[in-house]
Amino acid sequence: MAASHADQINVELKWNTAIINNYLRVMVNAVLFLKNTDKKENGIGSLCYLAFTFVSGCLLDDGISAIREIREQQRS
Repeated sequence: MAASHADQINVELKWNTAIINNYLRVMVNAVLFLKNTDKKENGIGSLCYLAFTFVSGCLLDDGISAIREIREQQRS
């Protein structure tokens, strides 16, 4: 038996939420790692941190946008 449209939307919402939660865990661990690697003050760790933060923000924004779209589909 095929799943209803609402069931498919709920599954997609759960997957996207789980992906974002796991991504946030990875992001926190990576930030802590980069912070600890820049002990020599050569700036490479800081540069990596800035690049990582920018990419993280873009990806997180895309994930949150996807969840908003799914919730809008649920309402209609």
